[in-house]
Amino acid sequence: MFCPECDSVLVPNKEKVLMCKDCGYQSEDEKINEKYIIKDEISEEQRTKIEVIDEDLNSGGVPEEMIEELREQYREALENFEL
Repeated sequence: MFCPECDSVLVPNKEKVLMCKDCGYQSEDEKINEKYIIKDEISEEQRTKIEVIDEDLNSGGVPEEMIEELREQYREALENFEL
């Protein structure tokens, strides 16, 4: 189903009504049942899997000066970031 106000997809919320995540519209006339519930089941193996990359940053041939310059740019960006 689509939102009549902004044409986005309506998704079920905790109150069991269809809701638009973009504009906040809620479908008051249609209560949902189990067929609308979205479930994502993740196995324990997938949830705890961590990939470890044991690679030196300089092994790719990136000059240390460039790495330091990027770090400085990131610091400046974080200092100037506004919410």
